[in-house]
Amino acid sequence: MKSQYFVSEEMRCPDGTDYPKEWENDRLAVLFKTMDAIRAKYGAPIMVIKGGGYRTPDFNKKLIEASKARNGGMSNVATNSQHIQGRAADIRPLVWHQHDAEEIRMLGDMIEHMHRTGELPFLGGLGRYPGFVHVDIRRNDGHLTTWTALDHGGER
Repeated sequence: MKSQYFVSEEMRCPDGTDYPKEWENDRLAVLFKTMDAIRAKYGAPIMVIKGGGYRTPDFNKKLIEASKARNGGMSNVATNSQHIQGRAADIRPLVWHQHDAEEIRMLGDMIEHMHRTGELPFLGGLGRYPGFVHVDIRRNDGHLTTWTALDHGGER
C-alpha cells in the first residue's frame, strides 16, 4: 500500500494480525491519503501509536475492558470502533513528550481546520485524547463527528 509517510505495518493489530488485504485498496488507501495530508501540513513526522491502527474485534474487547478498569467502569474505547473496520488511526507527533498536551491540542486544531477548509474531504471522525489524536474515514458526507476523552467516547 502506497503512502508518502506511513507503512502498512504501522496499521497491524498488536496481537500480530495484519491489516486485512481485502480493505487495502479502498479503506487503507483513503485513510493513508488523509494521514499523508495531515503529515504534510504538520511539517514533522507523525506516527501511529501502538494499538492505534487496525484492531481485531477480540483485541478491541480487551482494550474496552482495560479502559473500564482504569476509568471506574467507563470505557473510552468504542464497542463498534472504526479501528475494527480498518478506517481509523490514532496518531501523535513522533517527537513528543508525555506532558506536552499543547502539541496534541495544536495537532487536533490543525486537523479540524483542514477539514473545515476542505483539505481532508474523507475525514469523518476526529477524537482528542491525552497523548494522541484519533482520525477516521467513517463517512464522506461533509459531517465531522468529534469527541474528547473527557466525553468518555461520546460523539458530537
